[in-house]
Parts: sequence; C-alpha cells; structure tokens
Amino acid sequence: MLTSNSTCGILASRLKENRILFSSMWNDQASAPVVPQPAGAYPARRDFTHSPLLVFYELTRACDLVCLHCRACSQREPAPDELSTAQSRKLFEQIAAFPVSPLVVLTGGDPFKRRDLTDLVTYATGLGLEVAVTPSASVVPSPVPLPGNPT
Repeated sequence: MLTSNSTCGILASRLKENRILFSSMWNDQASAPVVPQPAGAYPARRDFTHSPLLVFYELTRACDLVCLHCRACSQREPAPDELSTAQSRKLFEQIAAFPVSPLVVLTGGDPFKRRDLTDLVTYATGLGLEVAVTPSASVVPSPVPLPGNPT
C-alpha cells in the first residue's frame, strides 16, 4: 500500500532523474539554428530544441486541502526549500530568454498560498511571458488582485 510519504518519495526520485535529464539536454551545444519569429507570433511549427511550449512552475507545496492523491505532495505550510521572490524572478528572466517564450503555468499546492503571487505574475508578464495560474479547488479570495483582472 502506498502512503502519501512513499508516493512523494517515488515522485521526488523521478523529479531528480528528470532534472538530470533536462540539465544534460540544456547543456547540449549541438543544436539546430534558431529561426527568428516576429514578436507575439506563434510559428506553425515550434523548434523544441530551443524553446519549450510550456513551463510548469510549482510555486509552493502549501495547500489547505492536503489531498492524499495530490501529485504535488501538498502540505499545510510552505516547504523550506521553496524559491524566494528574488529566485523566482531570476527563473522568470531565464524563461523569458528563450527564443520563443513558453506559456508559464504557476501551480502547486495552491499558488494562492504564496503572498507574493501577484508580484510574481506582474513581474513575469512584464517580461513578456504569458502566465496561467492553476489554483486548488479551495476558496479563492475575491476579488483576485491579478494583472488584467478588473476588481
């Protein structure tokens, strides 16, 4: 029988394997030339050797629901190793440097548990990134103070 802790351990080891794989792919210098695209244009065919289509950034594991089936291994409080606001901004800068900007999906846990969520969304969109937020099914504060959301 899998418990929440054993499932999280399995997921953590797979995540580590994927980070190693991603790191080796990222450092591969033999790649095809970049085809410039007009700003805001979506090419008919994307060159995934240079830019991903989507980037999922798990902002926090904190979530009020703490579902046992959660793939994020949610918990009531933020994990101590979560990226700070400054580190998150640096990550967004790196993502914005791709030749074709990917869609950034902010997920968790529950992204609304991050006090700096609105600042992060504002910063990322200011860099020209398209941002989506995928909250948990818990109550969302109203009105949600996000850029482009009239209050």
